[in-house]
Amino acid sequence: MSQKNIIVIHLESLSSELWDMYAEDLQAIKAIKDQSRSYTNFISSATSTHMCQTAFLTGRDDALDHINIFGSGQAANVSREDSLWGILEQQGYRTGGLIFPIVDPGEHETFVKLGISPFSQERYDFEDLDEFVEEVGEFCSGETPWALYIHPLVAHICYTNETNPEELDFHEYTRRGYADMDKLVQQLRDLLENQKDDTVWLFYGDHGDSIHTHGWNYGLAHTGDPHFPLIHCPLFLTGPGIEPEVKDDLLATTDCREMVFQELGISTESPKSHKAVFSQNLFADQQPNHLLNKSFAAYDGTYILMVSALGLEMYDCRLDHGNHNNLLSFFKLQKDGSIEHSLADLPYNKHPPKIHSPKTNEDIQTHFYALRKELSDHLDRKYDRLGESVKYRLPPKAFRKIRTRKFYWLYPTPWRRNLKPAMIRANMRRALRFVLKTILPTSLYGSVRKKVSKSN
Repeated sequence: MSQKNIIVIHLESLSSELWDMYAEDLQAIKAIKDQSRSYTNFISSATSTHMCQTAFLTGRDDALDHINIFGSGQAANVSREDSLWGILEQQGYRTGGLIFPIVDPGEHETFVKLGISPFSQERYDFEDLDEFVEEVGEFCSGETPWALYIHPLVAHICYTNETNPEELDFHEYTRRGYADMDKLVQQLRDLLENQKDDTVWLFYGDHGDSIHTHGWNYGLAHTGDPHFPLIHCPLFLTGPGIEPEVKDDLLATTDCREMVFQELGISTESPKSHKAVFSQNLFADQQPNHLLNKSFAAYDGTYILMVSALGLEMYDCRLDHGNHNNLLSFFKLQKDGSIEHSLADLPYNKHPPKIHSPKTNEDIQTHFYALRKELSDHLDRKYDRLGESVKYRLPPKAFRKIRTRKFYWLYPTPWRRNLKPAMIRANMRRALRFVLKTILPTSLYGSVRKKVSKSN
C-alpha cells in the first residue's frame, strides 16, 4: 500500500467558542467535521499563533521556553530534523507550506528564525485566492507522498482579503475573515477530490480571540492569559481509514504530532487521553511585562487552574465557560496549602447554600489539590530543563496566594453609603407594617398603611 499524503489546515484564530458564534459562515468546514473523527476536549498549548505552531510541529510545549524576548531571533531548542516536517522528509515525504493572504515579512521572518518552519522557502504567501489554490494544485500533483501545511491567515484579526476593510465594522470584518477561510477550504477540497482516498486531512484551531474581556493584555486579542475560551479549540481528522466519531479524550496541541505519525503509519502509538493538559501565553523564561501577564494553566476536563505572579485562579469551565468567577474567591488559602470554604456575610442566603453545598466545595477542593500539583510539577519540569540560565522564573509565592478579583458581595463604597439610609428606611417601614398589621383591624390597617407609605 502506498504512503498516505497529509494536508494540515491551521484554523487561524478559531476556538470552539468562535466556531459556535460563526457557524453560519463555516458551513464547508462544518460539513467536513461532521464526517470526521473529532475531539471535544482539545486544548491549545498556547494562546499565540507561533507558540501553537511550534507545539504542533515539535510535540513539545517547551521548545521556546528559553527565549527571553519575543522576536529576538533565537532558534527553538528543537532542530528542524526533529520537527514534524523534518521527520516526514526523512520518511520520504515532499513537504511544503503556504499562507493566504500576504503575511507581514517581519512576522514571518520571526517564525522562520525559530528554525522549524514548515513553509516553502521560495514562494509561501499569496495575495490572490485563485493563485493560491493553483499553487496548492501544482504542489499536490507532484511526486507522492507529500505533506502540506496550509495557514489561512485571512481569519487573523490583523489580516483580511477585503479591498476596503476600513468600510466594515468589526462584526462584519470578523465574519468575512471566517467566511473567506471557509471558502478557501471548500476550494481545496474540490481541488483535491481525486486524491481523497490517499490523503489525510487534519484541522486544528490555534486559539480564540478575546476582545479584552479579561483585561487590556497589551491591546492584544490573543496572547492573553490562557482562559478556557481562548484555548478550547476544534480538532478533527478525515481521510482513508478514519471513521466519523466524536471523542472526549483530553488532548493538547503537543499530541497532534504523534497523531499524524499514527495516521500515516510511521508509528503505531496513538495519543493517550491525559489527566490534565497545559497551556501558557508567554515563554517560561520570557521577560515579564507590566502590560501583559505571564501565566500558565492546567485543565482536567472540568476545572482550569491558572497561576501567575498575581496568584492562583480556578474556574468551573462547565458552568462558567467564560472564566469570569474565580472559585478561589470563595475560599481562604491556609498556611499549610489547604483551602477552606469561606462565604462573606451575605444578607441573602437562599441561593448560596445550594450553589456552595458541602459536596460541591469538596469537589472543588479535590480538583484544586490535584491541578495544583500537576501545574506545579509541570512548571518545575520546565525550569529544570532550562537549568541555571533561567532569568525570569515565576516566583514560588505565586502558588501561595489567590488572585484577587472584584465581586460585588455587597454594593461597594461609595454606593453602599448612598444605599444604606434607603435600606434603613425600607427596613423600618417593613417593621412598622408588621406591628400595625398585628394590632390593628384589617380595615383600619389599610388606611394607616397608605399614610405611612406617603410619609416615607
